Amino acid sequence: MSLGQKLSEKLHLMQRLEDQMHFSVRNVEGNEKGYRLSEKEGPVAATVIIPDMDKYSLVVSSIELENEAFKPRIPVPEVLRQQAEIIAKKVIYLKEKLVLVELDEMNAAAQIRSATPFKQNGTLQYFEVILKDGCRVILKRYEKKSTEKDRHDVSFLLTEDIFPRLMDDLAEVWRSPLN
Repeated sequence: MSLGQKLSEKLHLMQRLEDQMHFSVRNVEGNEKGYRLSEKEGPVAATVIIPDMDKYSLVVSSIELENEAFKPRIPVPEVLRQQAEIIAKKVIYLKEKLVLVELDEMNAAAQIRSATPFKQNGTLQYFEVILKDGCRVILKRYEKKSTEKDRHDVSFLLTEDIFPRLMDDLAEVWRSPLN
C-alpha cells in the first residue's frame, strides 16, 4: 500500500470513528485546527494538516514529507533540480501549473511555485513547494492581497481521489534513479 493510500485510509478511519462514536478527533486549538495526519512508508514520513473535510473533499493547509534516510549520490543542487522537475511533470492536476522559480545552492533549497497565480479582485493565490536539502518537501498555498504587505497561508481543496495521488507524486522525488 502506498503512502497516499495509507494516509487516505487513516483519514477515512478517523472519519468513520467520529461518525460511529459521535465525538471529534479534531484538534480545535492553535494554528493546526482540524486533523493532523501523520504516516510513514519506509523512510518517508508525511504530515498533513486538514482543517476540514467532507464526504468528497479535503481542505488542506499544509503537506510535509521528509526522508531522513535519503543520501544523494550526486550534488544536492542537482538533486533539487531533478526533484523540482519530477514535481513539475507529475503534479499537473492542481489549479495552476508548477515551475521551478529559484534554486538556492548556498542554502540547499529550491522553490517551486504556480507558473501563473490565480488572480481575482486584487488578490493573488499560488501554490509553493519548498525542497530542502534533498530530503524535505513542503507544499502550501499562499494569498497576497494588493492592500497588504505580507502574504499569508490559505487552505486549498483536494478531492478524495487526488489526495493520495498527490502524496505519492510528492514522495516520487526520492525514487528517481539518478539520485
